[in-house]
Amino acid sequence: MLANERPLVLRMFHFATERPVIATPSGARISDGPGSLPSPSLESRLRLLHRRRRLAFLRHLLATMSPVLVGVSLFLLLAAFGSIAGLR
Repeated sequence: MLANERPLVLRMFHFATERPVIATPSGARISDGPGSLPSPSLESRLRLLHRRRRLAFLRHLLATMSPVLVGVSLFLLLAAFGSIAGLR
């Protein structure tokens, strides 16, 4: 156990508001709390970036194609009504 490290029992039962800090020999303070979780790996960051780009592309495609799909649907609906009216 290091000189500045708390015993295991005290570390297990510290208050949620406490921010555990480790002092280094140079005097810098390193937070050891839940806010200092390790950064995600490069693969996970790339996966997240690709997912965001794919979703942005799909949103853009949907925004572009929505008026076309609505127009084609209305055209087919009018054609169906016209064919029904022509049968009478």
